[in-house]
Amino acid sequence: MSSLPSSAPADRRDTTIVDACARVAETSFYAFAEACDAVRLAELDAALHEQVGGEPDWLRVSVAFSGDCHGHLVMHVPSVIASELIGSFLGLMPDEIAEEQITDGLGEFANMVCGAFLTDAAGRLDFALTKPEVEHELPGWRPVEALTAANREGTAYSVAINDQPMILRVDLEVRL
Repeated sequence: MSSLPSSAPADRRDTTIVDACARVAETSFYAFAEACDAVRLAELDAALHEQVGGEPDWLRVSVAFSGDCHGHLVMHVPSVIASELIGSFLGLMPDEIAEEQITDGLGEFANMVCGAFLTDAAGRLDFALTKPEVEHELPGWRPVEALTAANREGTAYSVAINDQPMILRVDLEVRL
């Protein structure tokens, strides 16, 4: 259980999810992350297709949280950037990393982003994170389509991470 500081505004989810991702990426995973618009996301996705020579593999990481605030965070990350992130975190080359290390490391990345986000967004509330779930997206999954998808995964935000596309989705409800 974590206690959140009282200095944060009651609801800043529109900016802090990307801010939290950028802070965690930069300080712990030695990566650069920033918000991007749908046009830039489409450009990054096209470049990723060219880089991998076809359909890229995407990973979906989800972390649920409960307590005074509840909801979930979902990240959609290309496996190529997942390998880079975890390699930087572990001090290894991307091709030296086992699938299990990518799964564990990406789950830790999501936990850290979710914790930072909740600390920023929810005020002085208690929360507990679940164990992250990591799975592969279906072949042909596209980030631009995910931005406008009507589903129960929450509001979507597009991110450029090391000039690769990424989607963050968050659903937050505060119980008082």
